[in-house]
Amino acid sequence: MKDNILFSILIPTRNRLNLLKRAVNSVIQQNYKRWELIISDNCSDENIQAFIEEIDDNRIRYKRQDRVVSVTDNWNDANDMAHGEYIIMLGDDDALVPDALERLINVITKYNSLDLIAYAAYIYVQPKVDPQCPQGRLYMAQPFKNEEDKNYLSMEYRQQLVSNCCQFNERFGHNMQYYCYSRVLRDAVCKYGRFYEAPYPDYYTSCMMLLCANTAILISEVITIIGVTPKSYGYFYVNNIDKEGMKFHEESDYRDKAPSCIRGMLCSVDEMDTAAAATYALLQERFGEKFKINIKNYYRAVINRQLKEGLKKDAFKIVVEEMQPFLSRADFMEFKECIDKYENNDKCFNTELRKLPWNNVTELLRDISYIRGVENLEDPDADLNYWLNHMNNIHFEDIHDIYIWGAYYRGKKIRKALEEKGMSVKAYIDNREIQIYDGLPVYKIDDIEDKDNTIIFSMRFLYDDVIEALRQKHYYSDDTWIYKKK
Repeated sequence: MKDNILFSILIPTRNRLNLLKRAVNSVIQQNYKRWELIISDNCSDENIQAFIEEIDDNRIRYKRQDRVVSVTDNWNDANDMAHGEYIIMLGDDDALVPDALERLINVITKYNSLDLIAYAAYIYVQPKVDPQCPQGRLYMAQPFKNEEDKNYLSMEYRQQLVSNCCQFNERFGHNMQYYCYSRVLRDAVCKYGRFYEAPYPDYYTSCMMLLCANTAILISEVITIIGVTPKSYGYFYVNNIDKEGMKFHEESDYRDKAPSCIRGMLCSVDEMDTAAAATYALLQERFGEKFKINIKNYYRAVINRQLKEGLKKDAFKIVVEEMQPFLSRADFMEFKECIDKYENNDKCFNTELRKLPWNNVTELLRDISYIRGVENLEDPDADLNYWLNHMNNIHFEDIHDIYIWGAYYRGKKIRKALEEKGMSVKAYIDNREIQIYDGLPVYKIDDIEDKDNTIIFSMRFLYDDVIEALRQKHYYSDDTWIYKKK
């Protein structure tokens, strides 16, 4: 059985041949060789077919659309072509990690008769995509947490995940690159309509798979790399140009096509939550009141996003002109009062932004073993927890000055923990052009006074150039991420 399972890897693409080559290469280099690769070309201007023919591998199947179709239609065409017992959807800016299929085979063999496997992924935000992190970012994520640390996901737990989405209380990872699904599950979902549905095909299908799977598990292993590039929807989202993203995906008319249970209630702004509401409404239409959209929470999400973008007048206009007919008098007054009291101060929280040593997916794949060596990359409090556990070993009465490397939200939490223990932080150290953070000065490493008995609390994930700069100032660590003057 282990050697007979066929994987179908789907890669829809359009005009991103340079990225497609890397995605295809990540499949070809897999140790497990029983796969078929289906490339659905959405009428690219580039010669995708010539690239496929040059590879000359009969496991690769290619289809070209006669005209540009929506992302949803192109995904469905690729999915319909799959012959494998198990199917994986990749974008042309995504990739499989080395030995991904072999890892999945081991899981399938161990558990037998699985419909759905959810797993972790590396999220790779390319440079010049996110304005808050122009140098790019890499982090590890899972679609949701384990249920009581079990691999198996009970139907009750899966239904609650989907219900939380419809309530706009909590969302899980909808990206299809988090999932490997069986052909049996594909056919079960298709009994309700198309496997993918607009406007957010991954939102719809991830929910439908959780509701329709007989057996589903979550594993902690990383299987895919999810790319966020200038031509992905993530780019439009983080740059607050969601409407352009919907046009790019040929889905801008989704309000007119929304399910009747929510049509007419959708706001004219904020594509992210509005498109999500239209997508979740399909679940209400097909599974009933248990997955009914919480319209008040949807409106609250729209208002919050408008306020975060500094659009107080627009938020008030939306409440008065678009939301009021569908709200109770009490809800309407609550929203109005919240907007009236809102002051657009600095509401944004700081997140750690890592400088990436990888310029493209090829380099990332080559260095994947190094990435895997960074434990707990997804845990934002790992440094803090480690330091608190080791703080008793430090004789702070002998310390002259305390600095924190990294003028970010995590550094702020470290400062708070230190000050709660009666210690005073002199300044932050950072290589960015920033002078003040959290009310303290921010120094470059060269500006630190050359004094003995000085301690630097470092970020857990320092690059070699940073470590070398610390060593030149005679700061060394004993593997506790705490650098002392010697």
